Amino acid sequence: HGDEPAGAEVILEIIEILARSPHRYEQFSFDIVPIVNPWGYSCDIRFNRDGRDVNRDFSSFMCQESRIIKKYVDGKKYHLMIDLHEDPDGKGFYMYQYGNPDTSLSRKTIEIIRKLDYPIEQDVNMIMLKTEDGLIDAPMWGLWYMRITKQLSISNYYRFNNSDNVYTIETPTILDLKDRVKMQMAAFKVLLNSLQ
Repeated sequence: HGDEPAGAEVILEIIEILARSPHRYEQFSFDIVPIVNPWGYSCDIRFNRDGRDVNRDFSSFMCQESRIIKKYVDGKKYHLMIDLHEDPDGKGFYMYQYGNPDTSLSRKTIEIIRKLDYPIEQDVNMIMLKTEDGLIDAPMWGLWYMRITKQLSISNYYRFNNSDNVYTIETPTILDLKDRVKMQMAAFKVLLNSLQ
């Protein structure tokens, strides 16, 4: 979403790390999409120029942005997909995992954020799901529901088509940008290090 800048800041940091230390993650290949909605980002609004929510367009592909991403990722398989978001109504860090019965990696990520002394969200309700101590554990039937209702997000699309390990990170915009970036970067590192 265009009005969620922390993720773009994290991606810039990751690119700088990769440029400075190319051997640090030499066992990995990265596909990085720093901004899914460039027009919304430049205008600091959620929607694209046509007033559409790009992150809810991965069923109908009405947006040029979602069609470009679909074309780029179709046929590819990933060991891990991380989607960085922010919540203007949230009070703490939380994350989604999709169609994965093992919550241990998500719980580990949440505990790292808690140890950094950041709040963990306890009260987010998303359609039929809610947080349980910072985790929204989205079952596959929920993704099918999102597909049927034409509200499929980029993370949902990746889970159906490209990866079994898909996570969405959410940070609360009530905190300073530097804190949101720190939380997202910490979560990114925990998730990436799980592949080693």
